[in-house]
Amino acid sequence: MRRHLWQAYPVLEPAPKLLPFRLAPGVYQINGFESVVSTLETEGAIGWSVADLAARDLRAQSRGD
Repeated sequence: MRRHLWQAYPVLEPAPKLLPFRLAPGVYQINGFESVVSTLETEGAIGWSVADLAARDLRAQSRGD
């Protein structure tokens, strides 16, 4: 029998800066926090935030802001 040590929790260095949510008008990035924290809950919360940001942008665009 041979023992193998798995690296289940690798050491990850955070990215030097977070990516912006809005990359360009109408183009959004939902994985901006992947380098800091990656869980289903945070991705869901970020998805909601980006959806809200897109809705606000669409409302502003329809008003001519």
